[in-house]
Amino acid sequence: MAALNESRIRALLADVPWVRPTVLERVGSTNDEVRRRAERGAPEGTAVIASAQEAGRGRRGRTWHSPAALGVYLSVLVRPSQPAAAATRYTLAAGLASCLAARACGAGEAVVKWPNDVLWRGRKIAGTLAEMRTPPGETPELILGTGFNVGHAAPDFPEDLRGTAGSLRLAAEAEGAPLPVPEDVAAAHLKALAALCTSLARGEWERVAAAWADAAPEAAGVLVRVAPAAGGPPYRARTCGIDGAGALVVEREDGRREALTLGESLLRGED
Repeated sequence: MAALNESRIRALLADVPWVRPTVLERVGSTNDEVRRRAERGAPEGTAVIASAQEAGRGRRGRTWHSPAALGVYLSVLVRPSQPAAAATRYTLAAGLASCLAARACGAGEAVVKWPNDVLWRGRKIAGTLAEMRTPPGETPELILGTGFNVGHAAPDFPEDLRGTAGSLRLAAEAEGAPLPVPEDVAAAHLKALAALCTSLARGEWERVAAAWADAAPEAAGVLVRVAPAAGGPPYRARTCGIDGAGALVVEREDGRREALTLGESLLRGED
């Protein structure tokens, strides 16, 4: 993949004034770069897009494999009117946006895995990390960072990821779709995210939740194992959909229901 073309991305987003994109060839982390811009007063919708990260990270402190010229990594600044209560909703919206972008760019079979991973035939092709920023005396802000595996062939992944990671290129080749264009991936994600954030700001959570559920077939009626955020052994449960706050509800084997936080992880029931 060649370096990202900022002019093309801006042209693709010309009808989405909410998004204010900047393209960088390489960053430590797009989330960190957006945080620095937010500290200088950057407006909502500020987006940083890069083709390589030197210190990319995922949920629960994991490293995000971010090699040059193979992926697209981007972060967006959001200022929800009720950020503490809405954080999970916006995180789910970012995961849905990345799924919609993946489907539009070669991975027609992409689905969401709660809360915000995107899988294609069981392999992870995108993921989102949401981080809250709370300036002293000001309203908290959200930074929504998403990474896409775009141009990877199977040997491009580290050996320990080859059994679980996929890419838009591999999906497109398998589905007979056109190969993904990185600028199109970034623009598709940002367009979808802008529309979903606008819906949330208007109080249209039910519509966003329904769209998320349609993209997340395992969020209801599927046996999983839950890895607790606080540690301890995983437990078996059945998914029961998301609640009004965006938390995933699961039912334990003894009938108790629990709403999971974003810190929990889901494993397949047979894993």
